[in-house]
Amino acid sequence: MAIVDMAYAQSGEPASSIEYNKVVDNVKDLDARTTENTSTGTNLSNRVAALEASTGVGYSVHMFHQVSEWSDGGSAVGQLIPARSWTRVLFNSIDYSVPTEDISGTTVDGGTAFQINKSGVWRVYFTGSMGATSSGGRFLFLFGKHTSDRRVYSEHVHKGNAAEPYSDSISGHLILEQGDTVACWVWHDVTGGLRTWPNNGRVACSLEWVAPLSQIASDAIETM
Repeated sequence: MAIVDMAYAQSGEPASSIEYNKVVDNVKDLDARTTENTSTGTNLSNRVAALEASTGVGYSVHMFHQVSEWSDGGSAVGQLIPARSWTRVLFNSIDYSVPTEDISGTTVDGGTAFQINKSGVWRVYFTGSMGATSSGGRFLFLFGKHTSDRRVYSEHVHKGNAAEPYSDSISGHLILEQGDTVACWVWHDVTGGLRTWPNNGRVACSLEWVAPLSQIASDAIETM
């Protein structure tokens, strides 16, 4: 039922039973609209779904990592990253992905490519780690559609430490259209190649949808 209009009480006059009953009806209606059905969650979830459908706004969070026990065929743990070649990082474990239809992952050249199925602004995170090396080298981490786009990117020269792996985390925002494909990329110049070091969750990524493209366009117009 809809909210029932009520008349204001008059100073010095007792409230009528009719107006009191309207208060009761409105309280019951409010409770019915906001109380989640404990068995199905239908009431609240339907209202949230209706709001998201009408506005295009809804959460979308996706988290992945490279499992510590994984090996690409040899005895060493981790993904082999050749020297001087941009390589997609493989993510072979899903931590969380809701709604699942917003992102789909496929394996391309041994790494993971994420296809975006929901246009908008996405916040992206990438934590990468490479196996220890005593010789040192130059390390580039990137999250994007192309390796030439350095919007979400880090570049460091590691002096070398045979006892410690090299790790870094990067994050930023990307404007992505439906059908775009993104990946986490690694480049280094250590002769012979290096393996990733996925132990303790050191190779992980996440993507979070934060705004629709329509909002970007309207905001840009307002600032012109």
